[in-house]
Amino acid sequence: RPYVLCPADPKDPGKPQFEEFRDWIVRIGARPIVLDADEHDRLVAFTSHVPQLISTALASILADVEGAGAVAGPGVLGLTRLAVSPFSIWRDVFRTNEKHVEEALSRLIAKLKDIQECVTSDTLSIEFERAAAAAKDLREKQSS
Repeated sequence: RPYVLCPADPKDPGKPQFEEFRDWIVRIGARPIVLDADEHDRLVAFTSHVPQLISTALASILADVEGAGAVAGPGVLGLTRLAVSPFSIWRDVFRTNEKHVEEALSRLIAKLKDIQECVTSDTLSIEFERAAAAAKDLREKQSS
């Protein structure tokens, strides 16, 4: 798994302790990634914070859909897995990364609106193809 390091100067972390720590991360099987703090915050808004909100939103919707639990399969169980995370863990995460979470949510909402518009047209296949390629790419990056 990736292990993000945010030194004061990502272009020149310099100190021998940093290299020693980075080597230790590799030895335990993680993949060190060096980023500045703002870039880390921007990326985790998309890859961690928004997935939490998607899971929370879906589970919240399903709470109001009578009979949904009776037909829910592994897909919905997987998508709502993060919804069981307690808000007490996430409250400060969202407050301290508000700017990037807002950007990521805005992009998600815009994409959902695009998909809503093409759900009954042939252009939906383009979204599926693009998403499948991106999902495959994510998995390849995680396995390398």
